[in-house]
Amino acid sequence: MTHRSFTNEQLEAISVDAKEVFISAGAGTGKTTVIIERAMRLAKAGKRILVTTFSITARQELQHRIAQHADVLSGAVDMDLITIATSGSIAWQVLNEVYPEYTLLSQSQAYRKLIEVAEKIGIVFVADKYEDVAESDKKRREFYRYISNAVNLLTVNDIQVDDIEIPEDIAPLYKAWHETLVDEKICDANAMLRMTLDAILEKSIPEKWLGFDEILGDEAQDFSMVQYLTLLQMASHSSGNLTLVGDNAQAIYSWRGALPSLLTPSNMGENGAFIELTHNFRSTKQILAPALAVVNSIPGMEKRLVSEVSGPAVSMKVLQQVKKEADYIAERCLDLLEGNKIPLHEIAIMGRSHSVLNETFSALSKHNLPFVYIGNTFFKRPEYKIIRSVSDILSGVSPFQEMTRTVHLYLGKDIKIGPEDGLSVYDAARKALSRYPSSKRLMNALAVAHERIAVGGKFAHQFNSLMDDMGLFDQMRRQPGGNHTAHTLTDLREMSINYSDWPSFRAGLLERENTGQGQKPMEGHIFVGTPFAAKGKEFHTAFVMGLNEGVFPSPFITENEVDYRYDVMRSGGYDEEKRMLFVAITRAKKNCILTWSRKRRNGPVMQDLMPSSLLYLTGLKLPR
Repeated sequence: MTHRSFTNEQLEAISVDAKEVFISAGAGTGKTTVIIERAMRLAKAGKRILVTTFSITARQELQHRIAQHADVLSGAVDMDLITIATSGSIAWQVLNEVYPEYTLLSQSQAYRKLIEVAEKIGIVFVADKYEDVAESDKKRREFYRYISNAVNLLTVNDIQVDDIEIPEDIAPLYKAWHETLVDEKICDANAMLRMTLDAILEKSIPEKWLGFDEILGDEAQDFSMVQYLTLLQMASHSSGNLTLVGDNAQAIYSWRGALPSLLTPSNMGENGAFIELTHNFRSTKQILAPALAVVNSIPGMEKRLVSEVSGPAVSMKVLQQVKKEADYIAERCLDLLEGNKIPLHEIAIMGRSHSVLNETFSALSKHNLPFVYIGNTFFKRPEYKIIRSVSDILSGVSPFQEMTRTVHLYLGKDIKIGPEDGLSVYDAARKALSRYPSSKRLMNALAVAHERIAVGGKFAHQFNSLMDDMGLFDQMRRQPGGNHTAHTLTDLREMSINYSDWPSFRAGLLERENTGQGQKPMEGHIFVGTPFAAKGKEFHTAFVMGLNEGVFPSPFITENEVDYRYDVMRSGGYDEEKRMLFVAITRAKKNCILTWSRKRRNGPVMQDLMPSSLLYLTGLKLPR
């Protein structure tokens, strides 16, 4: 699609004026272009616009594209009229200004605190009824995951603590949890979002987040009730319009509290406008047909997408086992690269299960094919962990605890660093580390970083200087898993440009963890990840592997409850698995290859596998 060449649907979405506008933007229909052009039209008329995005990466892309837009470069549009933010960054700034006495906890900190609260009120896991230790540990994790999911989902659905419909086994904990947050002046990411809504309802939200003539919500199908109500109230307080853009067919986050049915005409006010974008500019007809067949098997779903481009049929391949799948895909990648016809970053390998995707690592490495694994393992890398701990220290959050953790990550030594009378965290650490000369560089770097905070200046410079002073690249790349160190540091250096200080950068890291925004794709590297990680991206060729029953769809799916608000172990059901396959297939522009296995090893036994039931919905003929 060339600049300023729009379909009638897009023109309507760009120009329509209504109090509420719902734009159902199907995969590959130019959603981002429509958002930008709508914002440009309004800003050109002197309107003040807020654009909210799902991910930090999406925010960065929008900022770059708007800054390079012809109307901005020519001076026809004042860039200052357009504010681009994630829900998390809005919530953080509200927390910082309205509730400055509160401390934002990480996921792990909040999880530990929740267990502490549960045990305090008598909700405990009983281990002695399980004779097998491994079984007991498994049941323990399931038990605490259940109560954690329950509290999180009730929070993001804006359920009040005295609601009589809350499940009886959760109600006391939910009440005690929110009382603890207030008493101890702490919150996690979900509670922070809810506190932002409370601030708006109490009319105590900072002026910066009021007075918008239009609020544009991107990826609206992934909104929780709290996120939706927040934007609705922000628009209402400003007497502005609310435009939501998204696609119910790509709603794959209901387990996190998202509302798959939000973008429907029935949810709009009387003066609303509903517009559907159906012209797909990304994929061929042959790719869209099976993807639509899968998603339209969902009751009530009538997704329409039209392409003017033809290409090869979606191909299917059944292999003997997952390792053979990975080898087959790696060999196909080599074929695609022959003659430099397709850049590496135009190839994606997707799977529902990380255990399946793990098989691709050795297969790609065997052929010297560089790849980036886009997933939550990003947050487990040693260099990421140390940056997270350092951000806690420099933000004043658990500094002694995180100093102990930082020393362990940097030196590989378990040295307890606790508070001592009259000693700062740096002096206490120096005293505890006096016998370790190798700690000198780390401590000097942290002390200088603390001094730079007092002096001020650009945060990106502070961040980069600390990484260099610590010698972090050389120190971390020698550790297990350090082969990704350069990728991680590049990613976080780029991220630091968008933050003003260590506390806001720390909040950005926690937002990434909470929403699973791991490693960004990299030029010259094959993308490997789940459909969650691939969402919003496109590739020349996409492989979807592990399409076996009990793998994709997930073996853990359950049917949705009638009332989504109280479904405290929500998985999205079988329908969400269909939407996930739809997302995976529609990442492909020209080629899509679906693979699965006949067998897998389960200990000493080879277990027979069945092809995924989702494959039979595609309308494609399965190979024998």
